[in-house]
Amino acid sequence: MTSSTASFRVPGTFGCEFCPQSLPTKGSLNRHRNTHIRPYKCIVCQSGFALRSDLRRHEGKHGIVDPKYMCKWPECNFKGSTRKDNLLRHMRKVHSNIVATDEEATRNATGLRDVYDEAVENRKESEKSLTILKLVQGGNVTSLKLLLHRGGNIMETTGSGKTALHVAAFNGHLDILKLLLDTSIERNAKDTAGRSALHYAARGGHSHIFRELLAAGLFLDDRDNNDEDSMCEACRKGHQDLVPEILGIQTQLCSSDGSSMGSTPNERSGITQSTSVEYRDWVETVGLKKYITLAIENGHRAIVEIILFQHSDINQKHLVYALEKAAGIGEHQLVLSILQKKDRLSLWICFRALRIAAMHEDIPIMDTLFEEIIRPKIGADMKELHILLLQVAAGNNDDIVRFLIGKGANVNYQSSKNSVTPLWRASNRGKLAIVTMLLEAGAHVDLLSSKGTALSIAIKRGYKAIIDLLIEKGAEVNASGSNRSGTALQEAVWRGDKATIDLLIEKGAEVNASGSDRSGTALQEAIKRGDKATIDLLIEKGAEVNASGNDRSGTALQEAVRRGSESIIIRLIQLGADVNAPESAGSYWSPNPGVAIQEAVKYGNQTIVDILLLAGADVKVPANRNCGTPLQEAVRNGNEYIVKQLIDIGVDVNAPAVKSWGCRSCNPEIAIREALKGGNQTIVDMLIRAGAVWSGKD
Repeated sequence: MTSSTASFRVPGTFGCEFCPQSLPTKGSLNRHRNTHIRPYKCIVCQSGFALRSDLRRHEGKHGIVDPKYMCKWPECNFKGSTRKDNLLRHMRKVHSNIVATDEEATRNATGLRDVYDEAVENRKESEKSLTILKLVQGGNVTSLKLLLHRGGNIMETTGSGKTALHVAAFNGHLDILKLLLDTSIERNAKDTAGRSALHYAARGGHSHIFRELLAAGLFLDDRDNNDEDSMCEACRKGHQDLVPEILGIQTQLCSSDGSSMGSTPNERSGITQSTSVEYRDWVETVGLKKYITLAIENGHRAIVEIILFQHSDINQKHLVYALEKAAGIGEHQLVLSILQKKDRLSLWICFRALRIAAMHEDIPIMDTLFEEIIRPKIGADMKELHILLLQVAAGNNDDIVRFLIGKGANVNYQSSKNSVTPLWRASNRGKLAIVTMLLEAGAHVDLLSSKGTALSIAIKRGYKAIIDLLIEKGAEVNASGSNRSGTALQEAVWRGDKATIDLLIEKGAEVNASGSDRSGTALQEAIKRGDKATIDLLIEKGAEVNASGNDRSGTALQEAVRRGSESIIIRLIQLGADVNAPESAGSYWSPNPGVAIQEAVKYGNQTIVDILLLAGADVKVPANRNCGTPLQEAVRNGNEYIVKQLIDIGVDVNAPAVKSWGCRSCNPEIAIREALKGGNQTIVDMLIRAGAVWSGKD
């Protein structure tokens, strides 16, 4: 300490000779001085520490063998502590009972003290028994020989089940390892994690130890509780010298006839024919992926390259796996290395890697993949690139869409199957950001596919923000429907989206646009839903109440009758709806309603029947593919009142039946047969009196 430094000392404090700091007591000075001199040294790597507790924590990296203070309380799951004050704190916190009397408190405290004393004593005994392990860890071969000569217990283990052989293998003590192998120690012993000494030799990266253990008969195919062999440990730690050696042994093993391996140390793997095939299969199907994963995730690019370029069993799936892992964590140099084998990588594999890189916004890797392998493979027409844009437009990754557009992908490309565009797919999935990006890149807003336009699908899915954007960008609100889509207004009505209906009408949507293979007219669809507010709005805007039906819908009146909507029926009749409009068949799976009077009788609604009769409904309408005659339907329902009403009007009781069109229900037979089938004698008598003829042939 210089005089200039001393002049700044505060009286009554103790100055550090290594730095200008002053401490209030000698004890605090000593503790501070230790931060400079670090007196606690690791016997393995000679690292210094200011505190003994720091040293103990560090020793764990080398496979610490110090015993722990274990709680001896019955059924306690405490995992132990290297400090006895932590043990005491645990016991007071967990095992101190809440008691009512001083006597009970004293008894409880005494019990805790007894258990604590037992734990401390056990720890002392453990320290004595772990002398061999400490000597092995420290590499003291002379003292170890002496202790073994005096009968030391060679089978002692650490708390995690490691034997002296594990410790020697990890720390690279070859002389000690050879000494231990000449004893009765169990060579293939496993620790609690299922690892053998071979695992620890690989973890430490000690090739000479690894060879010695193989020569001693340890098994290369030994796997721990996580299904990892010794090669996994070498890959995890990045040992570039050991990995090629293990690969060489695996290659020799897999190419052997299954007999015991050769006489050299690195050939004697301890594996015979029965396990050789099983281990080879494991390496091919599981092991190689584990090796690649561990090396990549721990930043050991060189290890991955060694595996990919030197292992005899590497195939395309391993290259693909490595490429995707590398692209996913930003290993640019590794991606470049893997691309040296681009002849074994298909275009779609590279596309997948590109998408993975895009998920992580890794533009350099994306550029590398595109320029090094994708562009040369796609050719001049770039069709595959357009298809990729079509696929990713429906995803969650804006970056790859932007990237592909920048590389020349066609934003207006239409699929060969349904003619859908990237804009349609993005609108279908509600990807507002991608829709915006495509429109800014020049996507045509009104391209029609067999599934409709981007606007119609956005309305069908209910994506309000996309609907607003497409209309703002000039989407045609009256674009025709397709075989799987109605017009924009028809889709909005079908969905019951009042806000969109109002917006479309405001923008000039045609309320009387013809129906399509997907939809009836807007009014017909509104009546199907029973949406009175929309019905009123459409009628107010001039909806045609007598628009004919199509394969998806009957007329407005027919649909209202099918649904029993009396108020809507009256409203439509008042507006001039044709009560005798002919039916349209509809689809096989979903037949349309029949003529209004047929439909009313079919569902037995007397009020609606009377309304239609008053409006001039023709009760003599013949049967069709959707319904029988009104009389046939009434007879099938057993509705005596309507049967009598129709007979009185003068319907033909012998009118022929027609086979039904749809699959949902069968049409009735001629009236007399239907009555006999139903067993209603009153109706049978009425029909006979009216002149019904029955041939007696059923």
